[in-house]
Amino acid sequence: MRYTAQFFRVHYLPTELNEEQKLALALMREGDGLRHSHSGYSFLSYYKILNMVKKNGPAQKAWIKRSIGKLDKKATERIDEIQKGGEVVEDYLYHSCRCALAHAGVD
Repeated sequence: MRYTAQFFRVHYLPTELNEEQKLALALMREGDGLRHSHSGYSFLSYYKILNMVKKNGPAQKAWIKRSIGKLDKKATERIDEIQKGGEVVEDYLYHSCRCALAHAGVD
């Protein structure tokens, strides 16, 4: 079974973006483009944005914990699987992605 981020549709974009905003938008587009072909890389693209915005582990985990309730049914099914395995979702996502991000980086 494949899990990806929900489709993100932008209705408005400012005309003047700074470099970090341009990078975040590029990562968003990359994640969206990969969602059907490679869900793992798609997820990492999205997680890189979280890594840019929330600079440390505790802030990233707190954001994940606050945002879990906004996910769709397919995602909540996966969350249930993770929790049944005895893991806290924000810890699982943070630690599972951290190694990949350390090698891929945001820069």
